[in-house]
Amino acid sequence: MRLVMVTPRVDKNHPIFGFIPTWVTYLANQLEQLWVVTPRFNSQTVLPSNVTVFEVGRDTAKQENTLHALQKFHQVMWQLTQFEPIDGIFTHMYPKFALMAVPYAKMRRIPLVMWYTHTNVSWQLRLAEKFVDAIVTASRGSCRLDSPKVRVIGHGLDTGQFAPRHAAKVDHTSKRNLVSVGRISPSKNCHLMIEAVNELVNRRSITNFSLSFVGDVPDENDRPYLQYLQELVAHHNLETYVSFMGAIPHKEVATVYQQSDIFVSASQSGLDKAVLEAMACGLIPIVSLTEFVPTLAQYRRLLMYEPAQSTQLAERLETVIRMSPAERLQLGVVMRYIVQKKHDVLGLVKQVVSLFAALKRVE
Repeated sequence: MRLVMVTPRVDKNHPIFGFIPTWVTYLANQLEQLWVVTPRFNSQTVLPSNVTVFEVGRDTAKQENTLHALQKFHQVMWQLTQFEPIDGIFTHMYPKFALMAVPYAKMRRIPLVMWYTHTNVSWQLRLAEKFVDAIVTASRGSCRLDSPKVRVIGHGLDTGQFAPRHAAKVDHTSKRNLVSVGRISPSKNCHLMIEAVNELVNRRSITNFSLSFVGDVPDENDRPYLQYLQELVAHHNLETYVSFMGAIPHKEVATVYQQSDIFVSASQSGLDKAVLEAMACGLIPIVSLTEFVPTLAQYRRLLMYEPAQSTQLAERLETVIRMSPAERLQLGVVMRYIVQKKHDVLGLVKQVVSLFAALKRVE
């Protein structure tokens, strides 16, 4: 099988899109040929020999140029669909990519599949749904468009990269390392986690832990929120317990998880991939009652709390912090198994390939 993949960026060092080279690699291993069309490509990223990358987002002077990018995209797509034996077009993340690919898919009767994971049901998503053959997503809540074309295939995590540091994690210190990974934004409710830390330290006298926020502020409009969080930490005298590490390359995130014990999330938006990455590394997640209810149903009272309830979050954290090393290890093994079963990248790409094969048969 030979596919075209349209994706926003192929860069192993990018803090957000750094996972895409892994997807490309695993997908290529299931194919005869994979052509990748992307606005940005880091040439230091190593890919399989059957992958050809077309970077369409820069002009000859290496400057961003939207018109040039559009022209180059359509030039590449026209050449590929006219002169290469393509079995399918797979657009990744942005509905606009699917819309841009529609003419080439319809003209050559090539199956078109779109990946989408966002709580927003935009007009672009609604329009793209009319033309694509299928929409694949991580979970039912990750694509809230009511359509028979939506198919759930998991998040596609590299559980080889995201794995516990040792086969058996050694408890070498009484201090528990808590971590929260993701952009700094009001939608992530980071302040709720700081309030929970305040509850633990200043009201319950639990001090054998620290919380690290890993992530940047990609939207400058959220910069005041980061300042507010820092002021909140200072107000409660929590500088010893709370730190802001900023963004790190995606390839280094697994190391952060491997040095941590508990993942904390207050987000209400879908099945957060960062939580699943942490679970794959054997961390114990403490999450708000969101899309994780089916995933963690058996552990709801232990690992989940009501939205906006910082005191209840503190209670869940206290319980896990007080667990013995053996209890945490056993629970961490279960968390990893859940991710391996439903969200492994190999399982995802196999489902994508099978879907294209089925669509090809019904042409």
